[in-house]
Amino acid sequence: MPIRGLALQSLLLAVLVTWPALLHPTTDILGSPKGDAVKHVWNLWWMHHELWQGEWGLRTTVINFPAGLDLYPIEIANGLVTAWWPLPPVLTANLLAVVHVALTGLCTGFLAWRVSQTALSAHVAGAVAQGCAFTAFTLHAGVGELRQ
Repeated sequence: MPIRGLALQSLLLAVLVTWPALLHPTTDILGSPKGDAVKHVWNLWWMHHELWQGEWGLRTTVINFPAGLDLYPIEIANGLVTAWWPLPPVLTANLLAVVHVALTGLCTGFLAWRVSQTALSAHVAGAVAQGCAFTAFTLHAGVGELRQ
């Protein structure tokens, strides 16, 4: 399996599918303004903030100040990884979107190769997965855990 070719294709298609997010990666959130993207970016910020400056656990005083409240992280897998990144939350969310879409193509292509043992099927399956309606929906909705 020529993994380099599939990886390159997946990365290029991820950039194409998420375009033009990479033109303004720190200011424009990928997703519809009517979707959940802002809420998910805030969740990434909140998990990072709580790790470095807040209380440990689900209790936060950032909301309902000064009493605070218990808050459940909605994007826990991404939050646990990115809480350690020293990047701004919008950039983090946009990079995650590109990585998720690239991994969708790479993993789907690898599965197709395992089934068919042909590079062509790997490339076609990866490209179809990256360009399908569900991938577009997850980007449009701005819900990071759906892209995983």
